[in-house]
Amino acid sequence: MIKITGIILISSAISACGAYLSARITQRRKFRKALYELLLYIKNCIENGRLPLNRIYGNFNNSDAEKYGFLKVLRQSGLKDALISVKDELPEELYELYLSFAESAGKSLYSSSESALCARYAELIKEKEKTIAEKEAVKQLLFRRLGILCGLLAALLLI
Repeated sequence: MIKITGIILISSAISACGAYLSARITQRRKFRKALYELLLYIKNCIENGRLPLNRIYGNFNNSDAEKYGFLKVLRQSGLKDALISVKDELPEELYELYLSFAESAGKSLYSSSESALCARYAELIKEKEKTIAEKEAVKQLLFRRLGILCGLLAALLLI
């Protein structure tokens, strides 16, 4: 009885690792969606309210970004420092795009050029996100299936 219980526990733990890795990809995708929403929020605030960036950052709320501590750094130090604080959560190509946007945002005195800058980066990021999401969908499926298969393999080996 103890042997069977041990086999079930080990098999379940291995399978849970695959499920955890799959869920981690989903969390990161939600965080990237929050960053994209921030970009669209900045664009909207510039077009409609002509607010300064520090007020825009202060008014933005998103629970997925809050989980990573991103919003706290964003409100205190700005977008560039906030991106640096979550660098490991973003794919390199998206990180570079967001960092480039952070460095160039707020430089122009004209709201139309700032809005155009936001729109340009939004399109670039949307295209990159599409290719990244396709790759991640395959990874998620792989993690789930491999977790289950490795768990079953461990159970067979321990029997």
